[in-house]
Amino acid sequence: MANKKFWLRMLVMVLVFGMSVVGCDNGTGGGNGGGGGLAGTWGATINGIDVTVVITSTTWTFTAPAMPVLNDNGTFAINGITSTLTRAADGLVIGTAVLLDSNTISLTLNHNTDIPGTYTLTRR
Repeated sequence: MANKKFWLRMLVMVLVFGMSVVGCDNGTGGGNGGGGGLAGTWGATINGIDVTVVITSTTWTFTAPAMPVLNDNGTFAINGITSTLTRAADGLVIGTAVLLDSNTISLTLNHNTDIPGTYTLTRR
């Protein structure tokens, strides 16, 4: 029994160490500090519309020049590598952004937006 407890403790220590390494920002993500590596300018073509998402250390802005009705902004809260996007106008959570690598994020927009779905954006 003592042997099992020893290995369980070892496993917990390894998992904690691994999560701390994965969850830490090494500063190579660009941007203006903060943002968990998400800070920067990101872009994609969503449903045939060019969009740009600018993320600072505490805010996000979504712009679609060809369809201004989609333009939006707000704040986000970081939880590990995922950030929750909250719309400034009404305080609704509209989705999440996850850093996939230093040049790619996954943006998942929920039913509180005009274009729900999961989209991949690249650093610009």
